[in-house]
Amino acid sequence: MAAAASTPPDSESTTQPPAVAITPATPSVPPWYFEGGMRRVKPYHYTYNTFCKERWRNKTIFEIYGTEFRDRPQEYYKTAVLKGMISINGVPTHSLDQIIRNGDVVTHTLHRHEPPVTDKPVTIVCETDDMIVINKPAGMPVHPAGRYHYNSVVEIMRFERGGWNPMPCNRLDRLTSGLMFIAKTKEASKSMMLQLQTRTIKKEYVAMVKGEFPEGDIVVEQPILAISPKLGLNRVKADGKHAKTLFRRRSYNPKKDYSVVQCLPFTGRTHQIRVHLQFLGHPIANDPIYCNRKVFGPNLGIGGEGDDEDIITRLSRMGKEEVAEAVAYHDELVYAFPIPHSSSAIA
Repeated sequence: MAAAASTPPDSESTTQPPAVAITPATPSVPPWYFEGGMRRVKPYHYTYNTFCKERWRNKTIFEIYGTEFRDRPQEYYKTAVLKGMISINGVPTHSLDQIIRNGDVVTHTLHRHEPPVTDKPVTIVCETDDMIVINKPAGMPVHPAGRYHYNSVVEIMRFERGGWNPMPCNRLDRLTSGLMFIAKTKEASKSMMLQLQTRTIKKEYVAMVKGEFPEGDIVVEQPILAISPKLGLNRVKADGKHAKTLFRRRSYNPKKDYSVVQCLPFTGRTHQIRVHLQFLGHPIANDPIYCNRKVFGPNLGIGGEGDDEDIITRLSRMGKEEVAEAVAYHDELVYAFPIPHSSSAIA
């Protein structure tokens, strides 16, 4: 099978690009093994095929890999480009200054070492002919992305159920645990997505946060901008996308100085709850990004405090030069988890 890319709109050429490599999506044998309470994947070769994203247009190939990807050091990507290990539309490129245009397909094959995830199973809460409701474990991504492929909800369910195509209808961050709707058919997926878009289904999250959260309804309507896609960092910024969240305190533990907060998002921005709670000065306990004093300083970024470049520099050192240490308020990792509500939760 070959993937073809459309030509840029400003090009007069109608020639289709050469075939690019495709990695089989489902292995014939389980790629996982379990050790030390973790689900692990044996190293394997994998081919990435990525269409040019809007923010990549007219940038050089090395600029893209140097700023967007953190799985390998920049020196690796420099060598990969110069040796022709990275292709554009199926043709190896040997130049760091190769410009990426709209419609281009970037191909890169490497020996992949996936990070482990929890060995907790993706449990089924409810199932009908059209829909499955699952409980997603914390620390496991939903879709294959970045350093994760087989260690994702979609790939685990795909393999366990014989190669079918799971269609997640709602999105959860990797660190978040909770309920998810997985459609079995396109029709069921469209129906559930419509209910989510029209807010027939209301999403509720419960989070353990730092400090004594104020009582009453607290509404945060602050726009959120992706500061560093490479690091997964988002912040409240005036030029960001509209975001709105309602918070209600459920309890406060003065001895350990943490609150349990109900979170009701009106929009669905990446890291929305985590960013809005940090903005209020009550980040989620044990959050390795937004509750990390090594990254945000003693005030933990309250009110959007802190210079973006300084924060990016400090965050990029986490896990490399420094150990990522979030401010801990509990014996176990605790993140927000969702509780969808609907009079017709299963369409």
